[in-house]
Amino acid sequence: YDSALAWANTGKRVDPAHILIRQALGMTELILGDTARAAEDFRTEMRVSNGPDEGFSAAGLADIAARQGDKATASSLIRQAIAATDTLRPTLHDAAFLAWGLAASGDRNRAIRLLGRYTPRADAHFQLYLQRDPLLDPLRSMPAFRALLVRKDKVEQPGS
Repeated sequence: YDSALAWANTGKRVDPAHILIRQALGMTELILGDTARAAEDFRTEMRVSNGPDEGFSAAGLADIAARQGDKATASSLIRQAIAATDTLRPTLHDAAFLAWGLAASGDRNRAIRLLGRYTPRADAHFQLYLQRDPLLDPLRSMPAFRALLVRKDKVEQPGS
């Protein structure tokens, strides 16, 4: 995470309004426990993005609110993000980011249901989120989450 933080801070100096840089910076700061800086970067990302792109920053801010014991704000932020998203046919990133926010705000079952709506489930990128994203850690012990994982030899490769 130290390298991610260094690279994201370099990127922020080059382009302070780049959405992906702010997302990477906020997520890394959050994982490292610097919620004040993470919140600043999530709020900046929300100001420069629009529509469904705001889901990531809303999830991040909801996670921070939940960590601070403010469940009402966490739930409100996630409701706003969900309202701007097609949750019946979510994109890969919408599914992953909103599931993170739902899990962080205490709605783990809804997070699993949302992840379960993403297709194709065996998509390699989607499976990497499920297998590696530390922000989905609160879901890992749930049997319904483990049911979303596919065996490595069954993962669809791009173009297959």
